[in-house]
Amino acid sequence: MALPINPDGDKAQIKTGHEQDSQAGRFIPTTRASRSTKALRYRDGNVSAVKFEGIEGVRTIRRGEDFAALEALKKALDINDSEVAHVVGISGRTLERRRRQGRLEPKDTDRVASLFSVLEDAVALFEGDEEKARRWLRTPVRGLANHTPLALLDTETGSRMVRDLIGRLEHGVL
Repeated sequence: MALPINPDGDKAQIKTGHEQDSQAGRFIPTTRASRSTKALRYRDGNVSAVKFEGIEGVRTIRRGEDFAALEALKKALDINDSEVAHVVGISGRTLERRRRQGRLEPKDTDRVASLFSVLEDAVALFEGDEEKARRWLRTPVRGLANHTPLALLDTETGSRMVRDLIGRLEHGVL
């Protein structure tokens, strides 16, 4: 999930063929039309954390990812260590151990990919407005029984609920 970025230019050509703005600290949904073709990049220096789809994504998840992917998620969601450990489903001690090892386990990588996917959908819902997406993730939502979306992201079922709600909101069903 962490890919090197061309540090020499303002734009970097990424595997999907889309040009990406290399502005640090900004995540960019590449398309809104099809969930299966979207890839989210979050820039932090020379690291781009990418939520992969398809066979390449499965391979990345199976081998685990650099810890930088978790740091990028933390920065993208604007959450602290305790919150990121909670949504990934690991303890604070495990988080520190992974940080020292510099590597995530496959199950951790799978959660990070899932969380980037939810974040990407939230940003798309708010038409690219990252701050609105972050605020929405921290606001109790009636469609989620007045829970915050972020509070439900610690399980795959909760993540699915949040993504389903985003889909309904995008289509005006709620």
